[in-house]
Amino acid sequence: MSGLDFLRRHPEALVVPALAVWLAIDLDASLIGFNAVQLLVNTALLNGSGISNSILVLTYPLVIASVGGTWWVLRNLGAWRATLVAITVPFGWLMAFEIPWHVLGEYSPGFPHPIARPGWIVLAAWTLVGATSFPYWRATRTFLVLAGVFALLWGAWFAIGFPQIGGGSAVALAFNLILKGWAFLTFIALIWRRETTSVTLSGVAPAPAREEGTSTPGATAAPD
Repeated sequence: MSGLDFLRRHPEALVVPALAVWLAIDLDASLIGFNAVQLLVNTALLNGSGISNSILVLTYPLVIASVGGTWWVLRNLGAWRATLVAITVPFGWLMAFEIPWHVLGEYSPGFPHPIARPGWIVLAAWTLVGATSFPYWRATRTFLVLAGVFALLWGAWFAIGFPQIGGGSAVALAFNLILKGWAFLTFIALIWRRETTSVTLSGVAPAPAREEGTSTPGATAAPD
């Protein structure tokens, strides 16, 4: 059994240490200057100032959809293992938005949300957790197309001056919502399976053949 097969069967070997590192960093106010876990809780509860409507109308539903969808795809791992992987996926697609946003902001005069070293440490911790689903990633044609459009959308936003929501720009709100949604789709495309295989405790196994008009638990449709 290869190392990748082991990680597919035992995602806890990656996820648990990554979550421990994330918690250690995000709770260490002496390292990053604030309690990032408390900030996350406040944001999740919409308890605080500066929380935009994009958190309420888009991010919340996409977080729930990404956790539920990933759990469904990986359910043959067993409920607790599928849940463990599923809770890391929002970390991944949110960082797929946040990191380009901050990087481009560094090169955009007047960007209202500059990030210092502690902020990059927090983003790195989130990225670590989000990357723990990599044993299940596949670079399909769908993913490559979505990733290409994702890059073009970032380029278009930057090319028009990178306006931000805080400035009251409707264009900024549109780009923010579109790119958050596109980050979700692109990351989920790495994990979503459309071939007739299922992830099980014995690795990625072919689903049993089925007759027309019947269904096979854990099986999905034909590939692109």
